[in-house]
Amino acid sequence: MSPLPTGGDLPAGHTAEKSDQSPSEKLSIYQYRKVKPKRSVSSRLTPSIQSIKAIEMTGSNTNADSTLYFWRDADTKTGWLSQWYYCPFTDDKDPNIVYDTAEHYMMYHKAILFNDQAVADEILQAGHPRNVKALGRKVQNFSEDTWKKHRVDIVQKGNLLKFTTAVTEEGFRKGTGENAPLIDGSLREMLLATGTSEIVEASPFDKIWGIGFKADVAENARKHWGLNLLGKALMEVREQLRK
Repeated sequence: MSPLPTGGDLPAGHTAEKSDQSPSEKLSIYQYRKVKPKRSVSSRLTPSIQSIKAIEMTGSNTNADSTLYFWRDADTKTGWLSQWYYCPFTDDKDPNIVYDTAEHYMMYHKAILFNDQAVADEILQAGHPRNVKALGRKVQNFSEDTWKKHRVDIVQKGNLLKFTTAVTEEGFRKGTGENAPLIDGSLREMLLATGTSEIVEASPFDKIWGIGFKADVAENARKHWGLNLLGKALMEVREQLRK
């Protein structure tokens, strides 16, 4: 691992890009756009036969001792777990605000936490989550201690909304981008279909929201893992959805 700055305001796995990402990938996988919200396959469905299909689609082992690694939102199997995954959603507290990604929600509420409405407004218009992340670093009156107290709750709430209220015009895909296959069901069902698997953000660049290692070397480096706050937040959301 070549560590990069991973302050508490950085989203999981999304510090400065490294050279292992090709220029064509950078240009092709992010196609964020504003859409008129419209319900796709219901994200509020109770577990059904589609849950079984979702298990097959995740390609993951759901045994108690299994681990489900994810990182980039363009991954065609696990991209839907990423903070950068495009899935517009709303919050009943202010239904007029549409968050394009969980990253938008995280950084918007970071700005609100520190009473920086100007940056919060910019975040909603930023489009690409890379720009959202950069704006999150510009929040005024930032306090690391305060952020640490609230960051997990914010990310959990954002992901709970993502997995229950997300809307698109064409249905959900396994990853960001038109090449990713469509999900036969809802994001909620996909998350529930991971069963009791350990969910791990395998970013080699982030040891706060992720573990600091890529999936192919993660298991052997387990004792050196970072906090995996995003993975833990997703597992907590999964538990809430089961209740």
